Amino acid sequence: ALRPGALVRRAASSAWHRHAHVARMACSTSAAGPALRHDARGIRRVRKIRRVSASSVDVATAAPPVTLPYVDTHCHLDLIFEKMNARVVSAKKKDESGMPPPGAVHHASWLRAVRELESDWVLTSRKTSEMAAETVSPRMEACLTVACSAKAQARVRALLIECESPPEGVFAAFGCHPLSASDWFASGDAGGDSVAAATRRLVATHPRVVAVGECGLDYYFQPSGHVINGSGEKDAKPRASAGEKTATETEGNADEKNALDPEERARRETQAKTFIAQMALASELGAPIVVHTRAAEEDTLRLMREHLPRDHRIHVHCFTSSAWLARELLAHFPNLCLGFTGVVTFKNAPEVREVVAETPLDRILLETDGPYMAPAPRRGEVAHPGHVPYIAAKIAEIKGVSIEEVFVAAREATRRVYGI
Repeated sequence: ALRPGALVRRAASSAWHRHAHVARMACSTSAAGPALRHDARGIRRVRKIRRVSASSVDVATAAPPVTLPYVDTHCHLDLIFEKMNARVVSAKKKDESGMPPPGAVHHASWLRAVRELESDWVLTSRKTSEMAAETVSPRMEACLTVACSAKAQARVRALLIECESPPEGVFAAFGCHPLSASDWFASGDAGGDSVAAATRRLVATHPRVVAVGECGLDYYFQPSGHVINGSGEKDAKPRASAGEKTATETEGNADEKNALDPEERARRETQAKTFIAQMALASELGAPIVVHTRAAEEDTLRLMREHLPRDHRIHVHCFTSSAWLARELLAHFPNLCLGFTGVVTFKNAPEVREVVAETPLDRILLETDGPYMAPAPRRGEVAHPGHVPYIAAKIAEIKGVSIEEVFVAAREATRRVYGI
């Protein structure tokens, strides 16, 4: 038997495709999710469906699949489309991403490709050798794209705010990434809104802009000195090393902080000011906040406790920090959820899986952080919201529950945090 919650490929028979066509026309998007069937241990079982002929199953009378709606709560659609259009497809190696060819990727073509990928997945609990009458398929209901630098905000405004027909199911968070923190205080180009002013205006007034962020602290240091900033670009100037210590080791020690390079100390102070300003804005507007933290656990926790109400709605995205920080955050902020990405599927991320195991299911959000960190088995591809089912399947495996339970719990958590 396959492990609970695993996704299985749907049989590519003509019978199934006729069934799937009818199913897509009549599928339910009820938030309540399907009624779950359990075995003696209370676990929804998943079985692979074998290839069948039209004569082996009555397609006309088979029940249509029930859909499990999901939301990618953190991605960067502008960068996803940019990277997909710029990717190089080798003539010797087949492109198995299922995405449109380079140069032809935009929201409509990408969404059609995602629907095709979704149609290739099915979940079932029937223990028969034939196609099950009851099937469940994942279906992307929405995604939240994040604009967290001056350049990113301009791109997302063009994609979602300033276009004549905004794409359905796309929402946004506007703010300032810690690695682009100086953008928050810069004046707008050619008399336009600054990042701070645009964030305030759009979060307060635009129905598709539902959160502030991503914002926070990032003390991470790469040996190359280069990091990816809030525009999705490498910093033009490598960052100085904090002596012989790593950023994580210096983060919580006052003596070590005093020994930091003056430029590094100033950079961290700018991050803190920008983070505090965005927490104040989110509190003033009653808007959810998206938090980014990397190699800055103690400072992040301290500033959040000082500047956010305990009942604020918070998404700590792409959580790769310690179990200690997860416990502290979840205990202090009852409306806080942790977001997990394709990192949970990486072989070298056992600590992240340990945090998933400890985190209550109703406090987990599904996200890709695309175009980065595509989940296994899609490593090397451009990550995008259509990869969420892989992440959900891994979380189901880690927690020993059905994938349906993961989808339903995460969908409800998304409503609580973002109202979408």
